[in-house]
Amino acid sequence: MSTPHHSPAADPTSQANTAALRRVPASVFTLAYGATIIAILAGGAVMIANSHAAEPAPPSVGRPLRAFNPVETSLDNVTESLRPYLLGDASTARTSTGVTLTATMTQQAQDDLADFSGHVSRLLEQNCIDSMTVKTQDNLRINIWGYCYFTPGPVALQTYITDALDGGADSVAFSAYPGRPIDQEASLIWFTDSVEEGDKAVESWDDLDLVPATDQLSLVVYDPERVRVRGKFSEETSRVETNHEDDTGEAFAEKWR
Repeated sequence: MSTPHHSPAADPTSQANTAALRRVPASVFTLAYGATIIAILAGGAVMIANSHAAEPAPPSVGRPLRAFNPVETSLDNVTESLRPYLLGDASTARTSTGVTLTATMTQQAQDDLADFSGHVSRLLEQNCIDSMTVKTQDNLRINIWGYCYFTPGPVALQTYITDALDGGADSVAFSAYPGRPIDQEASLIWFTDSVEEGDKAVESWDDLDLVPATDQLSLVVYDPERVRVRGKFSEETSRVETNHEDDTGEAFAEKWR
């Protein structure tokens, strides 16, 4: 014979709460219950949004920063790093901000511009050579200004030096302006003895393009009558190509008398 099971006595407080709920009209209960669920869901959404907002933003990848007060470059380190088979007749001197270097490009270097450009790029990157001038076997002058533990890169050096040699330019320059909208500029300059030679130089400009990391490519030709300038810009600068010309020689003198 089974023993009857008796439920424990109900808690008086629970009985009172149950009775109170039974007295609430169904419509009122449904409305209050729905509002409670909506409040819980809204609170959860706010918490999720706040957790996402608290996450750190992805890092911004921009130009590499360069020291305003760089470590002093050792003259001995620059001299010992030079490769004589690429840079001959080298001379160095101390400047207020770094080192100046002048040299002559050897014929071997001119025949192997990739080796020359890689060597110069490493020199600039490892030292504060803020002024460098190199003359080629064809009397092309290569000027590199403002590069302190920083380099245009071997590709830019080789590309623009090749363009200058092939196009008969008189000089090619690489300039760095840290922190400015135009951070790196390359310039090719021609000095011609006739307008016809100047026209020929200008015609070659359409085939000259910027390489990565160059913000502006400036092309300049001087002839006996005028100077013509074209500026080409990288997409990052949001600038359009510019063309300008002005008088030179007697016309220039007459204009400003």
